[in-house]
Amino acid sequence: MFVGPHITYEVHKCTEVVLLVKFDFKWSTYIWDFPRAKIFVLDPTMNNGDESDKVIQLRHRKVADELHKAIEICIKSFFSGWEPDMSKLKRDMNPGDGVMHARMNMLVDLLGSEGNIGHLPARYKDCLISKNDKIKD
Repeated sequence: MFVGPHITYEVHKCTEVVLLVKFDFKWSTYIWDFPRAKIFVLDPTMNNGDESDKVIQLRHRKVADELHKAIEICIKSFFSGWEPDMSKLKRDMNPGDGVMHARMNMLVDLLGSEGNIGHLPARYKDCLISKNDKIKD
């Protein structure tokens, strides 16, 4: 995820780390959002009645804490100059507005990635500002 020939961007400039995690035979998504100082945990099994929300939250707290330590070790081991504040991140389970914000960020990053040769829909193209446009302003 952090190193290898498939990495064509500057990882130390990442503002989010997204992990898909299978734990206890169930998939969830964990998003480290450094600018917002939050760890978003997206679990589709929340509020479905199979388990109490407290049990699910406890499970995610343990997983998120272990992943948090591992990500911090990876960042310190592989990168100089990338020092996100890992000490103040708070967990947020299935946030409504946080999910939308994270999804929008990922979409903008994907659509605006350098070398993207796809044809962007007009409504997205109008939202993207190129580096040259920023310099002109």
